[in-house]
Amino acid sequence: LYGLLSQVLDPTGMDAGPTRATLAPVTLAPVVRAAVMQHSAMAERAGVRVVALTGGDPPPTAMADELMLRRVLSNLLDNAIKFSRPGTNVLLAVRTAPHAWRIQVRDAGPGIPEDKQDSVFQEFVQIDNHARSRQHGHGLGLAIVQAIAKMHGGSVFAESDEGGTRIGIILPAS
Repeated sequence: LYGLLSQVLDPTGMDAGPTRATLAPVTLAPVVRAAVMQHSAMAERAGVRVVALTGGDPPPTAMADELMLRRVLSNLLDNAIKFSRPGTNVLLAVRTAPHAWRIQVRDAGPGIPEDKQDSVFQEFVQIDNHARSRQHGHGLGLAIVQAIAKMHGGSVFAESDEGGTRIGIILPAS
């Protein structure tokens, strides 16, 4: 818990190396289901439905630190629910990629302008929150996602248009 709190409060510490990922094969479906359940009350309050797609036979398994992966999914779902309009769906999907798994969250929000999509992974960056309202967070969630992706030998991505945004992480398959 202390390590997780340290990551949240100081994502720059992950770059310095005091936190290390303990990689092991992690079956993704149970972790995804747990994240959806964890965020169900938040989604209900926002009038948003969270849908998970985790299929596959054999079940998708990635080399990951499960606690860090849970933090990634939590950060991605928090953002997606926060920016989606009531009555819409948030999709959490596990997709195949070459020798990897692409875990993505798609919201139904206003989208991110193309010229700002890379900057959302920088610390303290918040698009369209000029008043720095804490209701919109602190601008650390996606920076943490990126730091965790790097610790896993993976990467992050953001794709957006007027219909919403897909943000996620690519992790090596086990």
